[in-house]
Amino acid sequence: FLITSFSGVYHLILKNQTADAKELYAQGEQQFTEGNYEEAQKLFSKSIDVHHNFEQAETSLKFSDIAIQIEESLNDAKHLQEEKRFQEANTIIHDASALLNNYNGLAVDQMINQIETVRSHLKIAELTHNLEQDPTIDDLKIMLWDAEAINHEGADELTQTIRNQIIDYSFTKASEQLNQKQFNDALLLVEDGLKYAPESEKLDSLQI
Repeated sequence: FLITSFSGVYHLILKNQTADAKELYAQGEQQFTEGNYEEAQKLFSKSIDVHHNFEQAETSLKFSDIAIQIEESLNDAKHLQEEKRFQEANTIIHDASALLNNYNGLAVDQMINQIETVRSHLKIAELTHNLEQDPTIDDLKIMLWDAEAINHEGADELTQTIRNQIIDYSFTKASEQLNQKQFNDALLLVEDGLKYAPESEKLDSLQI
């Protein structure tokens, strides 16, 4: 009877430990979802302390380490962006993204979204800076493609600004050619401009 009773108590303790570990793990998941990665890390660690060989908690603990590293990298990238060191910031973001290659799931998707938001802000800042450097028409065309590729609502205004500069350039140059009665050259300039701004009434008004 002593052995049976002891066995029963042991299983009860083990059951309680498992329940406690799962509760700590659930709290860790919640903290991670809210972006509190260091707090999540502590809770996952406590969960493992309570119940050893808790594989799910061990995996989450490792991933929280990566999340903290990524968060630090993104903060570094933001500082570099402020200093207009865009290429260095881009490299840091690329390396941070590579840390997620062997993972998947909702938590990973959350981190990917966070990285892509920072990447988008960086690209917008870089294009805005380049736009202030008197870019050539060829530069503007490339910048327009880059701006259109940014999946962020903050890029809409920038995209339109670049497009308007292409319109203004094409309109001015085409008008010059029309004044010189170089109608074919004017038409080519208008058609080229319309490739990048197909809904431009300003350019369309010059078509012969």
